[in-house]
Amino acid sequence: MKHLIVSSLCLLFLLSSWYLYDMYAGSYIDESKYLLEERIMSAILNEDWDAAEYYYNIIEEKWMRFKNLSEYFLDTATVNEAGEMMHKARYHIMTRDISNAAADTSELEHMLTYLHENEMLLPGNIF
Repeated sequence: MKHLIVSSLCLLFLLSSWYLYDMYAGSYIDESKYLLEERIMSAILNEDWDAAEYYYNIIEEKWMRFKNLSEYFLDTATVNEAGEMMHKARYHIMTRDISNAAADTSELEHMLTYLHENEMLLPGNIF
C-alpha cells in the first residue's frame, strides 16, 4: 500500500508540473503569436524596421526564459530548431530583407504553434 501511495504522489507531481508548464507555454505562445502576426509582420510589410526590431527584442528576451524552462519538458532538438529560426528571422530583420524576414517570421509563428500543440497534456502525447 505504501508503494501505491508513493507512486500515486509521484504521478500527481509529474502531471501537475506538466499542467503548470502547459499553461505557461500557452500564454507565452499566444503572446508571441500576437506579436509576430500583428506587430512584427505588419512592421516588416510596412518597412518599419525599428518597430520590427523593438518587438522582436521583446520576443527574444521572453524566448530565452521560455527556452530554459522548456528544455525540461520538450524535445531539445525541437527547441533548438525554434531558436535557430528565431536567429534567422532576426538576421533578416536586421538586414532589412522584406521577403525573407516575412517568410521566416511566418515560419517561426508556425513552429511555435507546432511546439505547443505537440507537447500539450493530451492522451496522444502521453502514450
